[in-house]
Amino acid sequence: RLRATLPAALAAECRLANLREDELVFLARSAAWASRLRLSSRRLLAEAREALGRDSLRLTVKVARTDANSPFA
Repeated sequence: RLRATLPAALAAECRLANLREDELVFLARSAAWASRLRLSSRRLLAEAREALGRDSLRLTVKVARTDANSPFA
């Protein structure tokens, strides 16, 4: 549901990795995609707050490793 709020190209390059306490952790395929995801954070967090019923969420974006264990492999 959260990725659906993102532009299609961005959603294809990012994955929700974890939700721990009040932190959403997303993985991006590259630093460029991570930057684009951060630019969309306001909309993404608004949707997440509504979907999860939490007021105090924050977003962490990490660049995924590029080995065979990558979620993008």
